[in-house]
Order: sequence, then C-alpha cells, then structure tokens
Amino acid sequence: TSLERLAIYSNAYKARLLEVLIGEYPALVYALGEEAFVGLAGSYLEAHPSHSYTLAHLGRAFPAYLAASRPANENEDGSPDWADFLVDLAHLERLYSEVFDGPGTEGQSTLQTDDLLKLSPEQWLTTQLIPAPCLRLQDYRFPVHDYATAVRHNQEPPFPDPHVTRLAITRRDYIVRRLAMEDREFRVLSALANGQSVGDALQQVLTDRSVA
Repeated sequence: TSLERLAIYSNAYKARLLEVLIGEYPALVYALGEEAFVGLAGSYLEAHPSHSYTLAHLGRAFPAYLAASRPANENEDGSPDWADFLVDLAHLERLYSEVFDGPGTEGQSTLQTDDLLKLSPEQWLTTQLIPAPCLRLQDYRFPVHDYATAVRHNQEPPFPDPHVTRLAITRRDYIVRRLAMEDREFRVLSALANGQSVGDALQQVLTDRSVA
C-alpha cells in the first residue's frame, strides 16, 4: 500500500540519519556500545530533527543534548564521572568535525619563522598575532583526545581517569591536528587568540600566581 511504501522511505531516512551520527562519533559509539548509542541518538533526533539542507549540521547539538539529559553525578566528592567523560568525548568529536568542515589556511599565505626573525625585541613584544580561522582552544576533564585517537586506530582503550586536559585543535593540509598543552602554554595562546599582544599575554600569565 502507499502507507507501507511511505513507511519504508521513513525508516530508510531515519537509518541514514543514524548512520551519519555513528560516522561522526566513532569514539562515543565505542564507549557506549552501538546499541546504547543508537538509543540515545534516536532520542536526540526526535528532540532535534534535521532542519538543514546538509547533514553536516545534524550532530551539532548532540553534546549539549547529552549534557542536559545526563544522570546525576554519583561521586560523593563531585569529581568527574562516566557521564562527564561521555559529554567531553562527544564535544571533542563534534569539534573535530567543525574544524574539518570549516575555513582553514589552505592556499593562503601565513606567517613564517623568517617573518618573526626580522622583528626587534621591542617589536616582538608589541606584535599581535591573528589566529588561523580553524584554531580552537578547549579544555576537558578527561584526556579524551587520547581515547578518541586510540579508537580511530582500532585499539581498545579503557575508561581513563579524570585529568584536566587543555587542547589546541587546528587543521593543516586538510588534516585535523590536536596538541595537548600545559596550563601556562594554553593561557598564553588563549590570550594571543583574544587579541592581546605578545608582551601583554606573557605578562598576564607570568603575574598570575594560579598558573602552574
């Protein structure tokens, strides 16, 4: 019947949406198991149906959905738990997608080491650096980047212990790259990305006693 034919189309469309989310969040699929992931993804699609001409935006709100629907933290000391790890992991994988699909520096002229060597010490301190459009700076409660990389390399990583992780994520030659940073490095780079001069960024971090 016509209704049965429409049902086949509807089921195929839903399966395609789930396939897109599975492809975007492979580490999260591994952490949850495919059955549990499909259940969460199905609930997410009901709450956030696709309204875009491109499926690239389909999983945009998934990390926020997981954060809003997560169970209460069961750790007595309030330390990050399994649900926090899943939210962080989803956020990282979504960020990878956005950096990959967004604007980058491919085909553009960028600052080179020789350009910096021409500056005097005084000029260097007053220099403002313009970050690449694909640069993202993000901190997490777990080393989710190592976990995601291990899954993509077909390894079987265990659930990691909580550890504050600060990442610089960017793209070069259409390959997404991430770098774990020390707290002081991360704060300097964040200040530079926010438009501060090199001298002001260094001064701010050096005078902040809370920075290790």
